[in-house]
Amino acid sequence: MAQQLSLRMRPRRFADMIDQEAVTDELANYYVDNSDLPVALMFTGPSGVGKTTLARLCAVSLECPHSTEFGNPCKECYWASVDPEQYEFDEFNSDITEVNCGDMSVEELRKLMAHAIYAPSNGARFRTYILDELQILSPQSQKFLFKILEDSPASTKFYLCTTEPEDILEAVVNRCVSYQLRHLTEDGLNHLVEKLIVKSKSDLDPVTLANLLIENRVWSHRAVTQAVTKYLSGATPAAAASCAGLEGLDIGLISRYVISGDWGLLSKVLQDAEDSQFRVIRNNVALYLHAMLLSEQASGEKRKQLAKGIARLSQVNLRDSQILKAAVTSALHDVMLLFMRNA
Repeated sequence: MAQQLSLRMRPRRFADMIDQEAVTDELANYYVDNSDLPVALMFTGPSGVGKTTLARLCAVSLECPHSTEFGNPCKECYWASVDPEQYEFDEFNSDITEVNCGDMSVEELRKLMAHAIYAPSNGARFRTYILDELQILSPQSQKFLFKILEDSPASTKFYLCTTEPEDILEAVVNRCVSYQLRHLTEDGLNHLVEKLIVKSKSDLDPVTLANLLIENRVWSHRAVTQAVTKYLSGATPAAAASCAGLEGLDIGLISRYVISGDWGLLSKVLQDAEDSQFRVIRNNVALYLHAMLLSEQASGEKRKQLAKGIARLSQVNLRDSQILKAAVTSALHDVMLLFMRNA
């Protein structure tokens, strides 16, 4: 049920991508005005803002024969691209390959790109590759990708998505037309929460959830959609908001690193976390310590440590995400030292 709801909430056209108008408007105008379409587009920005979604919409728009407006493919072509086995549509022809780069070796990339120099198949207008998490590719793989970008014909299109453009070789970046996506604004977040709840035909209150997400500084489109999904599934607004933005994080594990004094492992987890996740990390580690404080097993000196740890985390209350990241990291380090001194 949750997976189907998430799929239904995914943007189906440029107009559905809230707070990305600067990018989508420029893309729409570019494709109207420029008949010599670029071989490669690069979409940069934080995790969860819609880079891969935008790449899919661009790819489907180029293949949809029923719409003259770029970024607004017809409903039938869109669903046929999302799940071609379930939504068969004879009028939509595509040759779209989407892959998460992961730890892809040069040989794996070479195999994937073996047909990039050839004309598209299946009656499609273009042969399209969507490469997500591009920054994970090794320098050697990126050099090979640059060669492919140079040699591919105009009938082959590439959409490269990355959270860390500074880790991409300059030669690759220079072969792309780049666009940067951003996190939601407060107005955009309010609009997205209300839109998703209305779209689900629910009478739940969107304002309470939106306010809690703003309080937790959750600005990712993906995280907000996850929170709405949990809310619609029966979670309280507080529970839905507290879980948002925790993708890829284990708060219990982070908390245990703090208590055990394992700064090496803790700092690695924090280094990999998104800036937008640190308010949620602070809140949930404090909740973890509070639960331990209420535990029957916590008594005497341990209770004092837990209370001081909670108080230290509660002192961190900043709006700027980058400053907050540093402040939360410092607070977690102080709490860890507190437990180590009294071990």
